[in-house]
Amino acid sequence: MLLLSFDLEEFDLPLEYGYTIPLSDQLAITTEGLQRLLETLSKYEIKATFYTTVRYAAHRPQWVNRLIQEKHELASHGLHHGKLHPADVALSREKLSTYFGVPIYGFRMPRMQSIDERLLIQSGYRYHSSVHPTWIPGRYCHISAPRQITRHEQLIHIPPSVSRHWRIPLFWLSFHLLPEKTYTRLCKQTLETDGYLHLYFHPWEWGSWPKKLYKHLPLYLRVENGYQMKNKFDRWIEQIRTPTLYGSTTIDWLQKQWGNIS
Repeated sequence: MLLLSFDLEEFDLPLEYGYTIPLSDQLAITTEGLQRLLETLSKYEIKATFYTTVRYAAHRPQWVNRLIQEKHELASHGLHHGKLHPADVALSREKLSTYFGVPIYGFRMPRMQSIDERLLIQSGYRYHSSVHPTWIPGRYCHISAPRQITRHEQLIHIPPSVSRHWRIPLFWLSFHLLPEKTYTRLCKQTLETDGYLHLYFHPWEWGSWPKKLYKHLPLYLRVENGYQMKNKFDRWIEQIRTPTLYGSTTIDWLQKQWGNIS
């Protein structure tokens, strides 16, 4: 099973590097990327999970409604992509569910930060994907966290996939930085070992960034975006897909694995 997930958030990454970008531009870049990404998901009939901030959803409801109409899953990524307060966890679920009339089962912390699972249970979530079981220098070290799906009481944790050996992360940065053949080989090995592949990206990776941004961002973030990203992602799907590999939303896959968790 191929489990693709996307953090649908305002493109605030430049703020981390001291460059101010208006919210209108953050939303525009994300939306352009989302439109380009959806072309690929539709082409290959892949369903995915979109961890969405309330801020993005409130400003671009037509795009969130389109995700729902196309049978993708809506999950929570907090109120916005900044610092998260405990009350935001339940509030984001409530707002997304009320605005769009769909149940919200999943949650992912912004920037893969840690969170108290008891708070998620109290807020009514059934699963989360907030602990990346690897080491990202300068961000976090979860090298001892479970590499595969686990269940704690009423809550399921499905971590992003990492390789069996050395826990090489297979997330969005690895997609950009590793040689294509190496990345695809690691994905196939993980699929064979685990039976599923859980990856996460951001729609803004498919957006076209203004040239004025480039000098303010590290080189490793400027490898490719826009149509370069679309073409590379399409190639990757062509390389990894097989007649028995299916793209599923997280909740649909969990229901098949664990029974009714709603």
